[in-house]
Amino acid sequence: MSTIDSKLILFNDDYKKFLRVNIERYIQFWLSKLVSNSIILVDGSLKSSIFENHFYDVSKTIENSVINKNSLIGISKNSKIKILKYLSYPLIRSKTCSYVDINLVIRSLISKTYGEHLLVKLSSNQYSNILRADVVSYNNDVDSTLGTLLYNELIHFGYPSTLQLSHHISVFSNTDLASMKSFIKSNYSVREIYQENARSSVLGTVWR
Repeated sequence: MSTIDSKLILFNDDYKKFLRVNIERYIQFWLSKLVSNSIILVDGSLKSSIFENHFYDVSKTIENSVINKNSLIGISKNSKIKILKYLSYPLIRSKTCSYVDINLVIRSLISKTYGEHLLVKLSSNQYSNILRADVVSYNNDVDSTLGTLLYNELIHFGYPSTLQLSHHISVFSNTDLASMKSFIKSNYSVREIYQENARSSVLGTVWR
């Protein structure tokens, strides 16, 4: 009698994050190897993720970048760290592009982060967004790296247009997710476990 070795998997939000993180890291890794004297913009902070593959994790991308004289900038629009709101007040009042060093705050609260941690205002516009930026400069010159970014990038309300564009074209549609789910199930002996409604299980017919 033959047996079928199958795996059970729950396709919840974690698998979407797993796919996104690994695709992003893979692209960043190869970009850092193939280009030189460039700035690589990353959507989000430069922080290790539990979903990363160690062959092309963020630390490998940083190593490649330093070797090839690339700088890496991770930019986040939002943060759950409330104290950053108060640290951003000087930038809100500033009439020029500027930044505030937040290394002490970030390194004391978050592990496995990389680069110099800053709050940045990339536009002199009074309505400019205040962003968190993690900057890895191959030559340790943060001012020069940010200056090069401002010189070469179109900044819209304090946000790099390159990242704005990526938000529109680098999104998984429902069709994409359904196709990937089907591919995984058909090629890797996977059976899907359907997520149970916890409220329905506890309350029974009362919930229905």
